[in-house]
Amino acid sequence: MPLIDSIISLNGIEILLWDATESSDELISLCHYRNIKVDTSILPKAESRRREILAEALILSEYFSTPKVLLHDENGAPIVDGYNGFISISHTHGLVAVAFSHYAPIGIDAERISERVMKVRGKFINDEEAQFIVATDSTENTLAWTAKEAIYKLVNTPGASLRNDFHICSRFRKASVDHFSADAYIEHSGNRRLISISSILCQEQSTILTAAVYL
Repeated sequence: MPLIDSIISLNGIEILLWDATESSDELISLCHYRNIKVDTSILPKAESRRREILAEALILSEYFSTPKVLLHDENGAPIVDGYNGFISISHTHGLVAVAFSHYAPIGIDAERISERVMKVRGKFINDEEAQFIVATDSTENTLAWTAKEAIYKLVNTPGASLRNDFHICSRFRKASVDHFSADAYIEHSGNRRLISISSILCQEQSTILTAAVYL
């Protein structure tokens, strides 16, 4: 069964998590048990990617109580056949997250906390953000990275720049030991739109999960 959690500061969003510690063969068996059709001939060869795809199918089946077909729009964003709401998907090192909203577009991103993200902060942190996002803090930089990636998925605009078009307004506020929030905005093609950011620290997986929605 997946771990289930909600980003409580954002109404109408439900997030299902699956920590895919099973092998792809075990996940295929789970899919067959739930009457999910799996064409193994088109699954990727990489074991990690196979597990992610199978976990996505299982999460959709869990949420809708029936197998669903995952499709993608012209920009590659996920959509579910027959579902009028909005979804967003992220995965990192076997952890698969799928967010659902009946009311408005959403974007989510998940990332394991590590020093790796700090080595590329110049690609997503702009000069203003560098004043308050501490360069040596792996958690803060992972929060910022997932926020920028979640915004990218929310706006669904190919070519937008994480560093130049998306702006985090201040340090992340700590609502509790595991929950953080921040305000942000996108400024692209002369237009500005405000965005709310909310994050969960998944302690067991040492992972930050961040959602972005329009204000």
